[in-house]
This record gives sequence, C-alpha cells and structure tokens, in this order.
Amino acid sequence: MPIPTFQKLIMPLLAFASDGNEHPLGAAVARLADQFGLTEAERNELLASGQTIIYNRVAWARTYMGKSGLLETARRGIFRITDVGVGVLSTPFHNYGDVFGGAVTQQR
Repeated sequence: MPIPTFQKLIMPLLAFASDGNEHPLGAAVARLADQFGLTEAERNELLASGQTIIYNRVAWARTYMGKSGLLETARRGIFRITDVGVGVLSTPFHNYGDVFGGAVTQQR
C-alpha cells in the first residue's frame, strides 16, 4: 500500500485522538503506520530533508486540523482533540474538505 496522503490521515488521526488524552506526534505516526499496514521500507522512506514521509504527512494533517480547531497543541509536540473535533467525529463527512468546512462553521 502506498503511503497515504495527509488528507487520508485526517479522520484516522482524529479518531486516534478521540480518547481526549494528550498524545505525542510520534505515537500517532506509529499507530497510523500500523493502521495503514505500512511496510518497514515505507515507514523509513525519507524526504530530501531527511524526515520520513509518513511523519511529515501526519504532521501536516495535525497542523491543518489544529488550524481548523479540531486538535489543539497541549505543548510542543503534544496534541489533543478539541470539543469541535469530538463533534466532527459524530458527524458523517465524505472528504477532508467537508471536515474542515464543518469545523470552521462550528467555530463561527
């Protein structure tokens, strides 16, 4: 299976955070890599910067979710779900645009 795009990681990352606890990004990367069945080679595939592709994509998913109010940063490298994120999990969305649009609308 190819490494998922950051868009495909959004809902699984939100589900990972759904317990309401604080989570380090590295733990999310490991869990999502397992969930998507990535091989060791895929987990270790690097960008030119030296960062793994899967880490980069999970980090971007978390960044966009933070900007949309779905996740918040507890402290450096640690995130947790927000009330808006909990609400999104209970609403059927079909694509990542729906997720972000719904979150922004709920914040207004």
